Amino acid sequence: MYKVSKYNIIENTEDGVLIYNTFSGCFLFVDNNKKNKIIDFLKNPESDIDFETLNNFLEAGFIIREDFDEIAELKKIYLSSKKNKDSLSIVVLASESCNFSCPYCFIKEKRGFNMKTFVYKSILNLIKKDIKRLKNLKIQIFGGEPLLNHRNNILFLKKLNNMIKKYNINKEVVIITNGYALNLKLFKEYLNEGCNNFQITLDGYPEIHNSLRYTETDKDTFKRIWNNINEIKKLDKNFKMTLRINFPELDKDKMIGFVDFLSKNFYKDERFQLYFRQIVDYRKDIKNLNICSKEDGIKNQFEYSLLYYKKAGIDKNKMAEYFMPKPISKWCDAGSENHYIIGADGLIFKCDVEIGGEEFGCGKLKDNGEVEIYSKTYHQKYSPYNRKKCKNCVLLPICQGGCAYSYKNTGKCFYTGDFIRKIMRDFHYNFNN
Repeated sequence: MYKVSKYNIIENTEDGVLIYNTFSGCFLFVDNNKKNKIIDFLKNPESDIDFETLNNFLEAGFIIREDFDEIAELKKIYLSSKKNKDSLSIVVLASESCNFSCPYCFIKEKRGFNMKTFVYKSILNLIKKDIKRLKNLKIQIFGGEPLLNHRNNILFLKKLNNMIKKYNINKEVVIITNGYALNLKLFKEYLNEGCNNFQITLDGYPEIHNSLRYTETDKDTFKRIWNNINEIKKLDKNFKMTLRINFPELDKDKMIGFVDFLSKNFYKDERFQLYFRQIVDYRKDIKNLNICSKEDGIKNQFEYSLLYYKKAGIDKNKMAEYFMPKPISKWCDAGSENHYIIGADGLIFKCDVEIGGEEFGCGKLKDNGEVEIYSKTYHQKYSPYNRKKCKNCVLLPICQGGCAYSYKNTGKCFYTGDFIRKIMRDFHYNFNN
C-alpha cells in the first residue's frame, strides 16, 4: 500500500508539469502527453500504473509506503545530526585581525589579535581526547583573516596530520580567506598538508569590490586576488575552491557582465564553484552602502547563479545538484553539540555571525582540551519540531527550521513556496529545454 509524499510541490507549465520533492530532492518534468496520467496517479497511488513508473516514483520519494512517517524520519535526521558523537566540527579563528576594512564585516574591530600558540595546542588536545570514537573531523580555518597567522596554521596542520594518521578518520580542512595573501606558494603549503578546500570572497565586479575591500595601502585588491586565483587555476591538482560573490544593491547590467566574465574564466572547470550572496547588515550600522531587501537579494542571488551555471559549461545532468535547494539535516552547525567556534584566545562561540563579541561567548577551551560550557545557547534550544507551522510546511526538509539567528531577529523564513516554484520554472526553462 502506498501514499503520496506530503513534500511534493507540483507546478504546471505550458509544456507539462514539474514535480519537486523536498524530502528526496528529486526533480521531474512530465510533458503534456503523460501529464494527466501522472497527476491522476499522484492523486491515487493505488490506481493502475506500469511497474517502471511505480518503482521510479517510489525511488524518487514522490510516493511512499503507507507505513512510512516522513515527519518522524525528518526529526530523527535532525536530532541525530545535532547530537552526533562520531563527528567533530571545529572552526579555528586563527586571527581575529584583518588586513581589510570591509564596512559590513560582523567582526570588524572587535578583538584584533592572532590565535595564541597554546590555543592551537588545546585544540589538538580536544581532538585527541575523542580521537578513538571519531569518524569525521571537519576543521575550518577562519578569522578575521586566517592567513595573517599562516605559519602557525601550517604547524597546527602538520601536528594534526601526525596525530590522526593511524586512525580511520575522514578529515576535511577548509580555509576561508579573503584571498589577498593566498599566493601560489601558500596555496601549495596548505595543499601539501591535506587542505584541499578553499573559499575566497569577492564583492561583485572590480569597481564595487575595491570600494568595499581594501587595505591601508592597496585600493585595488581585486587585481591581486584575481591574479592569485588565476595562478592557482593553472595548477594540475585536484582541489575545491568556492568563490563567494557578495553583492550590495548595484548596477545590475555590470553585475551580469561580471557573471559572464566569471563563467568564461571557469568554463568547465568544476574545481571552482560559485555562489552569490547579498550583503547583510548584521550589526545594523552600515553607512553609505545600499543594501538589497531580503526578498530582492534572494531573487538576485538565484538569478546570478542561474546565469553563471548556464554559461559555465557544467554538465546538464549535474545542474539540479548546483541549482535546486537540497534536503538537509540541519541549517548549520550552530545548534550541534559537537561543534565549536574557537576564538583566538580559546573563547568558544556557536554562531559565526556572533564571533568576536565576548557577550556571545558560551564557554572556554581549557589547556587539556576540555570544553567548559557556561550555558546552552538559543541555537541549541531552537527546533522546528516545536513549531506547528514548521512541522506542517512542505519546505521543512530543505530548511529544517532555517537560521536560528535570523528567526530570532526577524521571525522570517529564508524560503517561501512561491519562490521555490519560481526556481523550479526558471530551472526548467533554462536547462530542460
